Amino acid sequence: MQLILDALTLSDWQLKAAKKWAEERRRRQIAIEEEIQSVNDALKTKLLFLLFLVVNERKKWKDYLTMEGIWRRDHRIPRIALVSPSKSPWSQLYSSLNDQTLITMTGYDHAAFESLLYLFEPHFNNFTPWVGRKDGSTFAVHKKKKGGRRRLVNAKSCLGLTLAWYMLKGSEFIVCGWFGFTGICANAWLCFGCHMLMLALWKNPLAKVRLPSDDKIKVMMETVGQKHNALHDVQYSVCQMV
Repeated sequence: MQLILDALTLSDWQLKAAKKWAEERRRRQIAIEEEIQSVNDALKTKLLFLLFLVVNERKKWKDYLTMEGIWRRDHRIPRIALVSPSKSPWSQLYSSLNDQTLITMTGYDHAAFESLLYLFEPHFNNFTPWVGRKDGSTFAVHKKKKGGRRRLVNAKSCLGLTLAWYMLKGSEFIVCGWFGFTGICANAWLCFGCHMLMLALWKNPLAKVRLPSDDKIKVMMETVGQKHNALHDVQYSVCQMV
């Protein structure tokens, strides 16, 4: 009889323990499901945000401005705010004949600039950029007609613009202020000037890069040897502009 009572007591204890463990597992399962749901909600939020960015990636900050805001923040400088090219800061800089200033602006002194201008000017006068798309990417032979408007831009300004653009790191509004060009004209003359400069130098023997003569190499080697006794058969450079 006692064994039967003990067995029933053990059975009740096992049943209670099983219920307790089942309840604990249920609570853990609910906690896990809630955590998974929380992660899914956060993931959905991130995905929706990424989808919003993908849909609106082509929009710029200007798209959210009013028409007045767009007009006021346009980086172009209109003609009314610019001086004539003949009275521009570039004209004053060039006419000052100061080598230091011209080197700062273009990287060339007046002697080197005039040498380039001598080669550049014939091409500038013989061709015009106002053909095709009229953006300087195309050019044709300039046909002189009776009457019509004269160019406000001369070869000096166009060559100066081409050389200064590299020194000014390509900022359009700075170029406009220095040369008195509006944005469209500055871009057209810059592109045209690059083409004309390439034509002027492409087949010019003075612009070719080649090895120096044997006599010049020998002189350079002797110069290095005089300054550095430990260096033999060494020269300053292996090629030069001649």
